Amino acid sequence: MELDFSITYDSDVEAFDGLDMYYGAKSLMGTAEAISVATHGILNGNFISKTTAAKGFKADFRTSFEGSFKQRFKLTFTEARTLNKLIDIGPKSYLELLQFFFKQVSGEEGVIERRKSLKLFNEMYYEVDLSQRLATAIANMHAPVKYQGYKAKLSHANTEIITFNQNTLNYLEGETTSPQTEEIEISISRFNARTGTGRVIEELEGESFSFNPGIRLNRQTKRLIINSLRGIADGEFKPIIATVSRVTAMDGRTKRFILHGVRED
Repeated sequence: MELDFSITYDSDVEAFDGLDMYYGAKSLMGTAEAISVATHGILNGNFISKTTAAKGFKADFRTSFEGSFKQRFKLTFTEARTLNKLIDIGPKSYLELLQFFFKQVSGEEGVIERRKSLKLFNEMYYEVDLSQRLATAIANMHAPVKYQGYKAKLSHANTEIITFNQNTLNYLEGETTSPQTEEIEISISRFNARTGTGRVIEELEGESFSFNPGIRLNRQTKRLIINSLRGIADGEFKPIIATVSRVTAMDGRTKRFILHGVRED
């Protein structure tokens, strides 16, 4: 099975004046990284940090087009296990999750509506680590946006997945970490005990925010986090008090938290 993608570079501000080879190559490298890392995470059930570790598929260039600048590429699924997973969830669910991750990382609203997509996403305990790795690759995809003032549209067949522009660039690159800590009442909605990363919510149906550990999480801290996580799994908001540093985007939105400690409410 093959899936066709393309990335198109163009400008809304002035006439397209060619894609710089260096920035274009950096962007295509970021595209290869982001697609490979995300696809492996979605279909193989674990997180990789190196593109070369991706298994079960390969990405190849297709014929490119002149004009703005459009580069086509394809994913070919080469291993039975990966292909069977794709068939099981369906290409539409795979593409929905791919779009969700790309939008979430870029500061846009991503939506997961398909039942199989949501089920698979809820099983991805490594989702925060995957998103943080994607942020580096997607930042590289923005090279023509940053240095040439272009936009870059990633598509599957003729359907847009996401368009990168100055707004997404600002979200990725512009952030401020508060010099002061604060205490917030939260519950844990996702946690990776190995890396100490996860997500918090401030109400049961509220928006979630990722966190990174700012300290080494001891056994007591992990116990409190896991107890809160179990409450969410049972549909119960079990609050704990977290000491955090807030990381905000240029527009003031909270991007994530740095966790310094937790205690019982």
